[in-house]
Amino acid sequence: MMASYTIRNVLDELFRMEHEARSSNQSVTKVYFSGEFDSNRTEFEELSNQLKIGVLAPSAIIGKACLRLVRYIIDDHENSLFKRDLEDAYQHFECDRAGITRLVYYLAYTEEQYCTSFFPKDTFKIILQDWKSETTIQTTINHVDIWTVQRIQEWYSKK
Repeated sequence: MMASYTIRNVLDELFRMEHEARSSNQSVTKVYFSGEFDSNRTEFEELSNQLKIGVLAPSAIIGKACLRLVRYIIDDHENSLFKRDLEDAYQHFECDRAGITRLVYYLAYTEEQYCTSFFPKDTFKIILQDWKSETTIQTTINHVDIWTVQRIQEWYSKK
């Protein structure tokens, strides 16, 4: 049976996972960014590459899955990109908590390759480079448009 997932299902699972992470002693809150540092193919990638937009989360899985949702929001692909992710993911999951959890892990996996993270109190620093130059970007959390599970949920509830 093909599962019928919605972004609402994903957000509900992210809230559950966030609560679980914060309740455990293994929660490590970081700010997550995503995007291949030598390209600015989309608005989200450009903002993330410049450390202007990021996700604050208590775990890497939650942070990376949220980056994927923010990518949907910023690049206005919440329908087509989410559908493509579902086609690429394990689309034969039952639409239950275990299936939604697997989908959250899959969404996190899609942001894995170019993800970077920093502790919120640190100075964030990356080097953007192409074949002929390099640029250092340095900032702090006060200059980043921070997204959280709650902010993402609020954005979707206004639609």
